[in-house]
Amino acid sequence: CEADIDSVTGDHTRAIEGWSKLLRRQDMYGPPIRRRVVYAYLGNRGRLWDNIDTKDLEHIVKLMGENLLAEPTNEKHARLWFEAARRTRSVTIESAIERLSYWNALGGSIEATYYLYVLHSLEAIRGSTVAKTAAERFVEECRNKARHLYNRRRSYNWLGKGEGMKRLV
Repeated sequence: CEADIDSVTGDHTRAIEGWSKLLRRQDMYGPPIRRRVVYAYLGNRGRLWDNIDTKDLEHIVKLMGENLLAEPTNEKHARLWFEAARRTRSVTIESAIERLSYWNALGGSIEATYYLYVLHSLEAIRGSTVAKTAAERFVEECRNKARHLYNRRRSYNWLGKGEGMKRLV
């Protein structure tokens, strides 16, 4: 409760500490608490991913990786993991594809499928014909999974300058 109050009142650092204490308890279910930690990191930085420092981004990647193992079909986890992962040096396109492929196989998350499409497309732009084929397969899979969604044509990622996942803006 104190962590929730701290989050509402803007004391995000204390909220993160409170939720982190809860995560150390064995009787707590971690995924919603880990998400709250991530939202507190975002709140502490004006809700802008690019304002979060590298150490905190790495922590978010770890937390959301744990969440994806616990709840592989939860779309929020994949989105939060990807937003943090694409801003770190420790996660390469290849390692992101490997992780997302695993989560996609576990739960068939539309987010995991979408990010696989995006990452294979980045590799195809670099000249990989294998990645081009994979991107085409994942875009079709995305299309099938999203056919019932009202905002299926909205893209959260755009191609920019840079290398690797840093090309995404």
